[in-house]
Amino acid sequence: MEREVTRKTEIGTLTKALAKKLPKALACFLALSMILLSLSGCAPQGGGKEDSSGTSEQAIASGSESDGESRSESETNIGSESNSESETKHEFDSNAGSETEQGSENNSDHETELESENKSEPASDPESGSELESESESETETEFESPTSPEPEKQPVLLTREDWAADVKQGLNDFMTLHGGGEKDGTYVVFDFDNTCSIFDTQVMMLVYQAERMAFAVDPNGLRQALTDPLERADVPDDAGLTELDWIEDITQAYTKLWETYGPFTPAGVDDATAERLWQDPYYTEFLVKMKALYSRVSSTESSDVSCFWLHSAFTGMTREEYYRLAVQCFQHYCQVDSSYVTVVSPDPSLIPSRTGQRSTTITRGVYVTENIRELMQALSANGVEIYVCSASMDLTVCAAVDACGLRDHVTAVLGVSSKMKNENGREVLASLPAENGGFAWYPTGETTAFLAGKSFEETGEAFSKQPADTLSGNNGTSELPWKSGSRALQALPHGVGKRIAIDNAIVPEYGHGPAAGFMDSSGDFNFCTEYASLELVVCFNRGWRYVTDGGGLVGEVALLQASRGVTLESARAAGDTLYLLQGRDETGKGCFIADHGSVHLVPDQPSVYRLLENDQNEQMLSYMKEKNLSVAECFNTFSLRTKEGKENLFSFPYGFLDSYDGYHSH
Repeated sequence: MEREVTRKTEIGTLTKALAKKLPKALACFLALSMILLSLSGCAPQGGGKEDSSGTSEQAIASGSESDGESRSESETNIGSESNSESETKHEFDSNAGSETEQGSENNSDHETELESENKSEPASDPESGSELESESESETETEFESPTSPEPEKQPVLLTREDWAADVKQGLNDFMTLHGGGEKDGTYVVFDFDNTCSIFDTQVMMLVYQAERMAFAVDPNGLRQALTDPLERADVPDDAGLTELDWIEDITQAYTKLWETYGPFTPAGVDDATAERLWQDPYYTEFLVKMKALYSRVSSTESSDVSCFWLHSAFTGMTREEYYRLAVQCFQHYCQVDSSYVTVVSPDPSLIPSRTGQRSTTITRGVYVTENIRELMQALSANGVEIYVCSASMDLTVCAAVDACGLRDHVTAVLGVSSKMKNENGREVLASLPAENGGFAWYPTGETTAFLAGKSFEETGEAFSKQPADTLSGNNGTSELPWKSGSRALQALPHGVGKRIAIDNAIVPEYGHGPAAGFMDSSGDFNFCTEYASLELVVCFNRGWRYVTDGGGLVGEVALLQASRGVTLESARAAGDTLYLLQGRDETGKGCFIADHGSVHLVPDQPSVYRLLENDQNEQMLSYMKEKNLSVAECFNTFSLRTKEGKENLFSFPYGFLDSYDGYHSH
């Protein structure tokens, strides 16, 4: 009995020394091995008083002789484990939720301390064992309680709000569970921004806000040139014999009158008092209506690349900093007003003669990021999923919206439409043509807008106004943007197939694979949300106009088709498919999501209406998909291609929106 107590004491004493010299995992293994050896009777049985060093050496020697093969195999496993652990990013990281960089840093510090300790600590006297005996019993217990009591596995962060459609919430939470745990493992997702992250279009809001504040960096001749430069069909007449140049002349005439009365204008815009007077001027109404109406015409007559960039051309002459500041102010303003969708009519030609005559257009006011989007991005980020935004709006428009909406902490980078830059009086300013290489991704950096992170959209106005002017950019282009461009060119304008090309060039090389999920609303997002085989899940946000000639309409139909079949994330992945989901929203007031697939839409000058899809053409197509038991691939590969009535048309109406398509899961 006395020898047994002595043996246990000696083992505990030795393990205390080993714990100081070896990593915890190895020390724990050796300690457990010795306990097993002692219990099996392999320790020395001789009587008399022995020092701790001698007894321990005998125990190890005896163990080696009696179980050499077993120890050799164990040592091999230890070596393998050590090598494997040293290659991971989170070696010896006690905090399961820490970031990759923190895990690596902690491990590096741990190894450095160990190396330093092994080099500098004096050797103990084997006869006296003074160093070993100086350790307290409580220290021994502390050393070996940690490895034998591992922390529970970190649980995924899930969505909890009740205003998600039930299947959308379940699908997203299944995705969180699949990829949760907090550690970044190369999983990333891509969001569109306009009508996806936001309710309504940020770039259209910029056009309206720019006109309301008369925030321009060009004189009348400069505006005429800026609006003309991007166009490819400027002199092609329509059925009425009018060209885009005719519209530009009307716009320039109105702008000249306003310039002479209230100008000259600057990127900062006019003050409130001047704006109030300006809005009553019929030339202002003429200018606003013709600008918005020309954008609608350009969207229908020019290529998608041209129409996307034309919307940005009026900002020619501004520095990036001036533009960014104007954009933040725009979203600060429009997040605080209730949404409206109204028809505006230009003055009678008898009052203001013009080439295009009296015209009308519809104008939406208001832009909102819902609490659902914040919850979704926060959950993805907490689960270690990286978030990219890819938009056909101007890159700095989206950067400003991300900052103003409190999404900055969750967004890895923004891909958007980039303007060519030109030198003007020693300043780098926006030109009226797109960047030749498509521009670059933009990454958040610095502290200048960190105060916005995590704040609700409604709170940003007060927070923004409290910042010193020189920290928010826009002062003669001298302050630094809180975003920096990356090094990989997009090589495409990010709209339609261009989004997939931009992702291929700017994001995929970073990870070696495509996104795991996509978030979309329209034809401009269809390619990147259907062509990647890596996609596990796609959420389509149900804005208005779910036509059969729109990518959002087709994806919405497929989402309803899968829902009718009870498809889940697990079953979609097992079948090699992507799960498509349709999320509804309410566009009235300040906008919100609803627990429905359909949406409450604003209608010009009328009460709002509820829609699931646009009309019975969508229902006919969806019924056909069900009747023929079409696969997801068959649906997308068939109905995405533009078809006219008659030839190869499955219905009595035209459908489709693409002239060519690489195919479902083709990349």
